[in-house]
Amino acid sequence: MSRAEYCQIKRRNNKSGLAGVCRYVYRESHHEQTVERGYWLAFWTLAPGKGKRIKFPINRFGERGALKLAMRARKQALAALDGQWINSQGLRHWLRRNEKTKVR
Repeated sequence: MSRAEYCQIKRRNNKSGLAGVCRYVYRESHHEQTVERGYWLAFWTLAPGKGKRIKFPINRFGERGALKLAMRARKQALAALDGQWINSQGLRHWLRRNEKTKVR
């Protein structure tokens, strides 16, 4: 499985309809007032344990505009990913062992 294919798997808790895109609301308190700031967030995995995310504020781009920008950013990021996704030590070891036997 390639890294791009792995990143496109839609999880059960997905509500946006696109894997790696979610709506996030940040709440902060200032002098007994609560301020909410909403974002559409695009995220993807660069390597095991390392990821990238970009926030698009709703108050700047609007609900639809922020969502479209997040979807576009995610799509461009996945197009740039390359290589295999290896998510276990056993699979990593097996791949190394088989690559060595193929070269001989």
